[in-house]
Amino acid sequence: MHRSSGNDRSRRLGIFCAPLFASGIWFAQEAPERLPAPDRSVQTAELERIKSAFKEEYSRRDAVEKAALAEKLFRMALAEKDSSTIYVLLKEAGDLAAQAGDAEKAFRAVDELAKRYLVNGVGSKLDLLPLLARSARTPAENKQLAGACLAAVSEAVAADQMEAAGSFIQTAISAAPKAKDPPLLAEAQRVKKELALLKAEFELYLKAQKTLAEKPHDPEASLAAGKYIALYKGDLEKALAPLSKGSDPVLKAVAEHELAKPADSLEQIALAGSWLELLEKGHALSKDRKKLPLQWYFLRRGIQGKARFWMEAAFPRLKSKSELELASRIESGTKEIQTETIGGNGGGAFSDRGEKPGLLIGLRISPGQWGGNEVLRAIQPIFFTAAGKVHGSVHGRAERAFKEFLAKPGYAVGALSVKGGRLVDGLKIIFQRLNGDKLDHGDSYESGWVGGRGGSPELELGSAGKTAIGLHGRCGLALDAIGLIFAP
Repeated sequence: MHRSSGNDRSRRLGIFCAPLFASGIWFAQEAPERLPAPDRSVQTAELERIKSAFKEEYSRRDAVEKAALAEKLFRMALAEKDSSTIYVLLKEAGDLAAQAGDAEKAFRAVDELAKRYLVNGVGSKLDLLPLLARSARTPAENKQLAGACLAAVSEAVAADQMEAAGSFIQTAISAAPKAKDPPLLAEAQRVKKELALLKAEFELYLKAQKTLAEKPHDPEASLAAGKYIALYKGDLEKALAPLSKGSDPVLKAVAEHELAKPADSLEQIALAGSWLELLEKGHALSKDRKKLPLQWYFLRRGIQGKARFWMEAAFPRLKSKSELELASRIESGTKEIQTETIGGNGGGAFSDRGEKPGLLIGLRISPGQWGGNEVLRAIQPIFFTAAGKVHGSVHGRAERAFKEFLAKPGYAVGALSVKGGRLVDGLKIIFQRLNGDKLDHGDSYESGWVGGRGGSPELELGSAGKTAIGLHGRCGLALDAIGLIFAP
C-alpha cells in the first residue's frame, strides 16, 4: 500500500510547501499590514483540512513528534499565501508546541501571529501558560519556559498588562528551579522585584490620568504621567507634552524648549546642551536610575539622540569658540562606536539599529553556499527594547532556514568572533552579562559556530563594557561584511 509523502499531503491540503525562504529574502522587509482574524467557521474548516492532511502525524502522542509537527506547520505558514490558512497554521503550531512543552516554539508562533493579525499577543501567550507548565517536564523544557516567560514580561509591561506580567514572572520563578539553573532563578527573582516597582509606578500613572481628565494642567499629575511614559514606556517623544506642564522645573524647561522646535542655531545648540545635561543633573527621571538601570539606559539613549539631533542641526551655522566647544562636547558624548568590518567590499552598505533604542540580544543567521564554500548568506539582528523583543531587518539573501541565536535572560551580545574574506564565512557570538546598563565581559559564554571556516584568521569585534546596539556592514546576494555598533 502506498503511503503518502509529506508533499502529497500538502498538495491535497492546497498549501504551498516549498522549502522555507527558497525564493530568497532581500534586504529590509516591510512589516505586513495586520489583518483581522478569520471567522470561526473558516478557522474550523481550515483546521479540519490540516488534521486530515496530517492525520498520521496527529495520531502520534510523543512530545518530540508533536514538536516536529509544530515546526512543520510553522514553516508551512511562512511559505503560505492564503491569509486564513496562515492564521490556522500558526495557531495550531503554537498549540502543538505547547503540548510538547516547547515554550520557545509556542511563543514564536504567537509572535508571528500577532505580527500578521489583529490579535492580542500577550493574551495568547497567557492562554498557553497552563498547558506549557503541565507539559514542561525536563530541565531543558523548564529552562525554555522560564526564559520565554521572562521575555514575555517586557511585552506585557509595554502593553500595560501588569496582571499578565505577574503571571509570566510567577511561571518563570516556578520553572527555574526545575531547570536546575540557579542564575536563571536569580534573574527571575530580580525581574520580580523590578516588576513590583513598575506596578507601583503604573498605579500612580493611572491615578494621574484620572486627575488629568478633570484637571488637564495639574503639575503633579502631569509629571507623574510624563515620567511613566518616558522612563517606563520608553517613549520620550510622547512624554514631552505632560513633562512641559509638570512640576519638575528642569524637565519642564527642556520639554518646553523641545516642543518650540527652535530654528535659530544658538537656540538649537543651547537645547542640545540642555538635553545632554539631563544625564548629569538630578531630576524626577533620574531618581530611579539605580533601581531600574535598563529603563534608564533606554531613556539615556533617547536623550543622547535628542542632543545629537539639535547639535547637527545647529553645527553648520556655529561660529564662536564657545559654541563650537559645546558642539564638540555633545559630539563626543553622543557618538556611537562602530567596529571595523570583516569581509569584502561587495554589495551595498547597511546599518541597522532597530526602530527604537535597544540592546542587541541575538542574531538570526542563514548559512549557505557560495562558489562551493560555506558562507553566511543573510543575517537579522534581534533587539531588546522598552517594548520587548523586536527583530531588525534581514540583510542579504537567505538560502536556508534561519538559525536563531538568542541571549539567555540577563545577557546580551558583547562581541562577535568572525572569519571572512570576500564574504563573511562564519561567526560565533560572545554573550556577556548585563551589569546595570553596561556589560560584564568577565561573565560571558559563546554560541556555537555557524557558517564556514574559510577566509581570514578568526578575529573578534567588540568594545569592552560597551553595549552593542546594532549591526553594520555590506550585503547583496550574501553577507559581504559585518561589524558591530556600540552605544556612546
